[in-house]
Amino acid sequence: MQKKLSLAIYKELSFQSLLAMGSCAPNPPVACILLVKVPSSIKLIGGATEAPGERHAEIVCLDEWHKLYNKNKNKFRAHKLRLYTSLEPCNHQGRTPPCTQSILAEANLEVILSWERDPFLSKSGLATLAQNGKRAKFLISKKNKTSSVTSLGQAFLSGYLSRITKSRPRFHLKVACSQDGVMGIRGTRLPISHTPASGLGHLLRAKFDAVLIGMGTIITDKPRLDFRIDTLEQSDLASVLSTSSKKNRNKNIYNKGDLFCDSLFENITRIINQLSKSHLSYQPERVFILGRYNPQIADFFSFQLRLTKKTHKEAVFLVEKRYHKIWKKVMPQINFYDVLPSAYQGKKFTFALRKIMSKRGYNEVLVEGGGGLFSMIKKGIDQEDRIYILRSKKYFQEIVENLRVQNITKLSKEKNILRVPKFMIKAPVIKDYDLGEDNLELRMIN
Repeated sequence: MQKKLSLAIYKELSFQSLLAMGSCAPNPPVACILLVKVPSSIKLIGGATEAPGERHAEIVCLDEWHKLYNKNKNKFRAHKLRLYTSLEPCNHQGRTPPCTQSILAEANLEVILSWERDPFLSKSGLATLAQNGKRAKFLISKKNKTSSVTSLGQAFLSGYLSRITKSRPRFHLKVACSQDGVMGIRGTRLPISHTPASGLGHLLRAKFDAVLIGMGTIITDKPRLDFRIDTLEQSDLASVLSTSSKKNRNKNIYNKGDLFCDSLFENITRIINQLSKSHLSYQPERVFILGRYNPQIADFFSFQLRLTKKTHKEAVFLVEKRYHKIWKKVMPQINFYDVLPSAYQGKKFTFALRKIMSKRGYNEVLVEGGGGLFSMIKKGIDQEDRIYILRSKKYFQEIVENLRVQNITKLSKEKNILRVPKFMIKAPVIKDYDLGEDNLELRMIN
């Protein structure tokens, strides 16, 4: 295959993977490309897995091909088909029939190439196709396991693969901070990120299956945690990223390890257009970890229940075991999904949380704070997880002075200042992105 065609397929698979992310869990965000070859030309048809119970990526491609063929049979009289998938086609009856069945029905479909094996299938997907006369193979083998070709699966399927094999989703830890690493003042709501960075935060909410916060953030911010398309559209994120990409146009944007962000930013306008058409399909579940009861947040629960009706996605309340009885007594209207061990129990708490996230079918979980929750999750994260530090180009003192926060002298005392946890600051940087008045530091776990 020509080099340009290979890159075009790779880029389109990345884009289709992004379309699937945030809307198809617990299914994997599979991408598919159908290459249609006729004597005079080649056409690529892309497809992404839809919501649970709807079409898989392979069926989306085949359906589009049938529409195209039926409109102009003469043009495609002599054609050959080749299928590229990010994950091997399913071979079992679930909410939908097996994809292998539809693939086998295509007489002119010659070759099926898949990036990743699905551990749920035990290699039966491609095996079934091969046994029935199709040329089917995996693009990743022991020989090329370290090749750049592997990054497609790593970028978009790690969460699903981790949930199936390890009973844990992939965690994405996001924090906003000043240039000198301050992320807030204890007990005071302090906006740090500028508009484009805030838009990025909403974009990540749309692309991940759940957003998770702890008790401190609930008390201080009373956040909504839903994805708001108007905030993303008004953020000017697409324009800012376009400007910054021109500065780096000579750099290879498909470096191994950062394909998710690179592809997201390269396709930002297409992604925002898609989200604008169906923003309710990309709402994350909102997960709250409750600690000691605080009467100041009683109205917060009522608001979250109303938000559930609006977004059609649940607000999931988890509570530490030692506080469970009091919460049940004062908030009988709340359905507490599960009980967690004490946060002081370290790994026991973290592994219980991971198991709950996996049980709910989350492949990708965005953790928005606070510092205590970040430190607890630290005990159960690994190299598959990611850290997003939205670092303002202004120092802490500049930020609070510009905001004219009352009693700033008192509030700015060291004991009240909340800093980004050291393990996040020390994590190796994969790539740094310019977001105008902020930088995004994408980091990986040691």
